[in-house]
Amino acid sequence: MTRTSTVAPLLVDVTTAGILLGISRRQVFSLMASGRLVRVRLGRRTTRIERASIERLIASVHDSKAR
Repeated sequence: MTRTSTVAPLLVDVTTAGILLGISRRQVFSLMASGRLVRVRLGRRTTRIERASIERLIASVHDSKAR
């Protein structure tokens, strides 16, 4: 019997970040520029976003709406 588990990636690309947040790629780049999303450069043209920063952004929006 084998057990399979799914592990969420620590880094996601810009398109995936937009899908997760329900926003456009352009808005993802704006959030990276403002520092609200953490960008990780993996080369000259390869950018990924920390999944944890996406979760923090969602939590901060949720907390501000709860007030």
